[in-house]
Amino acid sequence: MTTRFRLSSVAVLTALLFAASGCANNQGRTVTGSNATDQAALGAGIGALAGFAACRAVGGKGSSCATAAMAVGAVGGFIGWRNGKQKDLAEAQAFDDAMRANHMAVVTDVAPIQRANDQGRPEAVNAWKGTTVGLPSNLLARRSPDVQRSVELAGKLASSRTDPSRVLISVPSGDRDAVQGWLRTGFSQGAARGPRPEVQVLDASAGSVPFVRVEPANQVQFGMSAGKSNQG
Repeated sequence: MTTRFRLSSVAVLTALLFAASGCANNQGRTVTGSNATDQAALGAGIGALAGFAACRAVGGKGSSCATAAMAVGAVGGFIGWRNGKQKDLAEAQAFDDAMRANHMAVVTDVAPIQRANDQGRPEAVNAWKGTTVGLPSNLLARRSPDVQRSVELAGKLASSRTDPSRVLISVPSGDRDAVQGWLRTGFSQGAARGPRPEVQVLDASAGSVPFVRVEPANQVQFGMSAGKSNQG
């Protein structure tokens, strides 16, 4: 009875993960707002089920099969996490495309991040570190629809993630209210599954290029890596 219950529980969990993943893919959204979190959970669930079933198929007992399930689940979890980071980066590149379509200068920073792989050794994966959108001063002053839409999309990106995100604003003082209003509109358009993005207003020095930057709030995960940039 115990073995059947454990197997059924794993099967139900995996089915739910499959259903959630399929629903997210159909709607063009993640389940949790973080691709890495979604894919790690899905991979771990599938891996645990496969490990448990394989162990039972060769005559393994409950406790030993549970251990096997955990081990295989860890492998699946790492693979899913890595795939999720790759999807995060792909979404950032799609955001880049949208910015270029709005005639905005955009820079996306990519940096390696480490996590223990299936063998327990640290493995580096390139991950999205943040995206900066330049806002031309003349268009910003005229409240250009292209600038407005770009800031709104930045807000939407920030608010669609479960992992805490941060938005940095550096614009002339006379433009701050407008930019923050556009951001709030973008926040309302996002999936809003996580905490409200943190907004930091930076002083804009004379002659500097106004910008908005969206980034994961946890920058410590990237260590001291300077990373690399994709510029558009």
